[in-house]
Amino acid sequence: MERGRLLTPENRQLLVLIRDRKPQSVAELVALTGRAQPNLTRTLAKLVAAGFITMKSVGRRKTPRVLVKKIVVEINPYSDTDRLRVARRSALPDDQGRRDRDRAAAALRRRAELVRRTEAPAAGEVEARVPIVMV
Repeated sequence: MERGRLLTPENRQLLVLIRDRKPQSVAELVALTGRAQPNLTRTLAKLVAAGFITMKSVGRRKTPRVLVKKIVVEINPYSDTDRLRVARRSALPDDQGRRDRDRAAAALRRRAELVRRTEAPAAGEVEARVPIVMV
């Protein structure tokens, strides 16, 4: 799924809930959102794959934590130097935060490569390569 399509108003509200309420489990997040558990779990997996959140294991529970602070897209219509910058939160402990940031950066690079190889531009669209820069 393209990152932009993943940031629907519902998913942005979900990110806000995770950031502000800091649910201690997926079950708690289900109660906060009113969304069906399978639907929410699928959405959380997509947010993890995109590098927006991480799921921390606490005993038998999985606790979602937001990794991104801000996403900035810079488009240069005159060259192929477009960039996607993701500002990361630093609220995680150093070791855990570093591992999560490394995993998220690797996921973003894999996703960008997959998108570059598999998505052909639709009629009237121009294909652009977007290097990903982690800040």
